[in-house]
Amino acid sequence: MQTKHTKGQWAIDKPSYEVINIVTDTNFICEIPCPINESEDTEERQAEAEANAKLIAAAPLLLEALYKLLKEARQNSFEINKTLNDTPTEQQAQEAINKATN
Repeated sequence: MQTKHTKGQWAIDKPSYEVINIVTDTNFICEIPCPINESEDTEERQAEAEANAKLIAAAPLLLEALYKLLKEARQNSFEINKTLNDTPTEQQAQEAINKATN
């Protein structure tokens, strides 16, 4: 697997209530703003931003898991592959990999 994204474990850093950062030990990856105006529910908006941040932070691990699962599925015996190849699950995994890497 050749990665073009920033390697390493991605984590969440909350420097303020207005922003959530995605970081590694040594790199800043991205910032997720939590813009709040008077008509918004502050807790709801922050919960949404944090949920988005968790998903983004998990992306490298999810991509690695998909690569490993597809590789193992394709290396198993013919009978197992016969049931896995070209299934919606395998297709979805491949589509997710393509979306993340292309």
